Amino acid sequence: MKRKKTDLTNLTIMDYRYLLLIVFGIICQSGFGQIMVRNINGEASGNVIPGQRYTLIFELKNQRKQIQYIQKTKLLAPADWQIVTDSYTGELKPMERKRVFTTYVVPKNAEASDVVLVFLVIGLNGEVIGETSFSGKVQELHELMVRKIAAPDLVKAGEIIEASFEVVNQGNVTEDINLVTSSEINGPLNVNLKPGEAVTVVLNEKTNKKQRVLESKNILLKAYITNEDKEYRAYSNTSIYPLRMQENDSYFRYPIETSLFWNSMNTNTVKASAFMVEANGTGYLDVEQDHYLDFIIRTPNHGRRNRFGMYDRYTAEYQYKNDFNLLIGDFNYSPNRLGFQNRYGFGVKMDYKKNSFNGIVFYSRPRLNTYNTAPIMGYKGIFNVSEQFNIALSFSHSKGQEYDLGNTTKSLGYKNGQIIGVEVQYSKGKSFIKQISSMSLSRKNTSFAQEFRLRHTFEKLAYNGNFLISGKNFLGRFRNSLQFGNGLNYYLGQLRLFASQNFSKVNKDYDPIYEIPEPYFETYRLGAGHNLGSRHMFNLGYSKSIREDKQDRIATRYHYKEHGFFYSYGYRQDRWNVNFSGRISKTKNLRSFFSKYRNTYGHSISGNFRVSGILNFNANIDHNYTNRYSNNGGLSNYYHYGLGLDLSIVPNFQFTGRYNSGFSPEENFLNRDYVNLNLTTTIHKRHHVSARVNLFEDTVMDWGGEWYSFVKYSYTFGVPLKKVRWQGNLQGKIRSNDLDIPVEDVKIISSGKSVVTNTDGSFSIKNLNEGSHFIMVDVAGLPLGVVPVQKMPVQVRISADSNEFLDIQLVRSGTLAGRLVPKGNFSKNYDLSGYLKLEKIDDATILYTESNADGKFTVKGMVPGEYAVTLMRLKKDEGLIVENIHSQIKIEANEIISLQMPITEKKKAIKFKESNFKIKL
Repeated sequence: MKRKKTDLTNLTIMDYRYLLLIVFGIICQSGFGQIMVRNINGEASGNVIPGQRYTLIFELKNQRKQIQYIQKTKLLAPADWQIVTDSYTGELKPMERKRVFTTYVVPKNAEASDVVLVFLVIGLNGEVIGETSFSGKVQELHELMVRKIAAPDLVKAGEIIEASFEVVNQGNVTEDINLVTSSEINGPLNVNLKPGEAVTVVLNEKTNKKQRVLESKNILLKAYITNEDKEYRAYSNTSIYPLRMQENDSYFRYPIETSLFWNSMNTNTVKASAFMVEANGTGYLDVEQDHYLDFIIRTPNHGRRNRFGMYDRYTAEYQYKNDFNLLIGDFNYSPNRLGFQNRYGFGVKMDYKKNSFNGIVFYSRPRLNTYNTAPIMGYKGIFNVSEQFNIALSFSHSKGQEYDLGNTTKSLGYKNGQIIGVEVQYSKGKSFIKQISSMSLSRKNTSFAQEFRLRHTFEKLAYNGNFLISGKNFLGRFRNSLQFGNGLNYYLGQLRLFASQNFSKVNKDYDPIYEIPEPYFETYRLGAGHNLGSRHMFNLGYSKSIREDKQDRIATRYHYKEHGFFYSYGYRQDRWNVNFSGRISKTKNLRSFFSKYRNTYGHSISGNFRVSGILNFNANIDHNYTNRYSNNGGLSNYYHYGLGLDLSIVPNFQFTGRYNSGFSPEENFLNRDYVNLNLTTTIHKRHHVSARVNLFEDTVMDWGGEWYSFVKYSYTFGVPLKKVRWQGNLQGKIRSNDLDIPVEDVKIISSGKSVVTNTDGSFSIKNLNEGSHFIMVDVAGLPLGVVPVQKMPVQVRISADSNEFLDIQLVRSGTLAGRLVPKGNFSKNYDLSGYLKLEKIDDATILYTESNADGKFTVKGMVPGEYAVTLMRLKKDEGLIVENIHSQIKIEANEIISLQMPITEKKKAIKFKESNFKIKL
């Protein structure tokens, strides 16, 4: 029987391990023991990571009484491992020790598996005189490569940019890969790749046909290995040439908007409408941007029509750099929170900065409907001691309310007085401290107020605290008030622990026409929050509170104590999100003498859903089951619900709608229905229209329901202040060495202008603004096979009052007919589809093309010259090798050039590194 020969070049990994054991057994019977070999690196030295470089240290010791001569040393490793330094030659005297270094590189695609490495010492006659072996493990490697294959350098506005990318699994395990991009992807967003396998990803990006400036567009592709956070990315950059260039304004202009308003109101008892006009400007007055002006004029005044009209306004604000600011007209200002209540009025405010000092002087007299018509005036100086620390001193004079000391609810009216304030503020990094001390002076009383705020973060602990107190006859915003709060947050990764306390008994000076007083309350909260990744958010805690309504114009609506648990949960997706929140409590109604604690609860759900890039829906519903608001402490159901949508068809058209209904006793309304519709659009840049329609129904107020309509039309323009751009002319000529190529009636396009050449090919474009311009030849109008030599568009720079010249040459193009050619006898039919790049050597023009399954590719319309042709990669990795990846060709005019790029099969096999040692039996 004839014995079959074993082909050692086609051994599998398992064959390789068994053969090593056989070799090791044979070695043990040869010159074993002459040289003792010890692995200095230890038992774990065989544990390796693909793609890394390793150095092993072996100690050789001569155990014989005579000198041992070493021909070389050898490390037996898998065939695809690269041995960088290995062999050692020399001699060892009896009992002498010598250290030998062996360096090797593990390839990235090395299979994740157990390995056995053998280190041999070879004598002069080729016999093994020493050895050691050790096992190890090739670790798993999770690694990708993302790179651009092809993308156009230039497209016309309105065309689609197509960019090709390659994602390669450079690890040694099969990976599930997620692809992320803002562009349109041709194919799945999730792919599965084996080690060494690649996939081609094609992305499409639409361009705006109405684009008027030359822009660059980046197309980005990101890839993630499933359950890994590391991001792999690549991008392409393409210039987008507009069909019509935007003409730059020759003047520096100050922008102004003029508007016409129409308002209407319809109720059961009122039907009215009114018109107003407005002009406003916001912008710099000079090219250097040192002088800035902001003004608004709105007239006539319809503010006295309650719930309907708009107030007139006259304000102008001038600023010089950051040093000086002057405001004349209607404004609202207070030196600090402990000053007089803000009063919107007409006056002047001047702000001056010099080095570390900032001074503010102001005067304002209310001229509209207000509860206090007294003027307010004053001064504030701020001293910046350092970047972190400043001190401020303020003085203001006006009228404030005084109260009878024996009865703090009985007002004595508004009395003249002054408020002096001192502020100290420190802010650095994670610390913030602010202290305000104020003193009010009048003929009868002197009173004080203090406010202190502190924020500080220490590693994982954050604190936030505040304290406010004011005297019974303090003339400022807060009178006879006490307010303080403390909050702690502790962060443990995604977990947040929090605790807070707030107490407020604030008697605030307010305008009863437009405001309501703040309620008294005291609240304690303790809880925890946790984020699970970026999608899930939880909060759970316990709270205890007391809350009392302080409105005096109608009956008190609520006064209750409550304690219980609260919760919230939010979930986020790319296109939708949902939120749940609520409480489970025990509540005692303090308005009822016989009330006791009752079981109550409140739950809310809200969500948002993005149907597409232009349409978005949102909705909410709340349900409260409570005894907070009843007169007798009984339990009642309160509901509040709403639905809304946002529509944005184009950047210049937005529509929003919202419907709400329900009952909310602690707000400034009770039972209500409310519909809100808004429309905003821009017509041809300068014309803007916005409209709003509101339906408001309130069962408490005497008007019942109200329709409110609002329309605003605006026109924007710029007042020329200075000419900043001048113009020049461009002259040029279309030439050709080929007399059969016509140079007449060739269309030239630039900056929204187009001209055609005359009989000798010359052309002229006049009145181009100075600066860069892009010139294009309309290639579609040229004879078949004729192309410009220059890469389009050609950039030229126009100078003021000059005549620039541009010369453009036309030639007959050539054609490349290429093929990827199989060399030898292939074992099967391969798909030879691939990506090729052609780079013109003299001007770096880059062309991309693809070969078909037979390996054929054709490129037409090539400008004559020398090109470097590169096969970037085959679409399918089937183990083929391109012998000459780079080829250089010369394209001739009106000729077809052939190119063949040989391809051979790659023989994949696992084999040993060559070793010239002998094995004696």
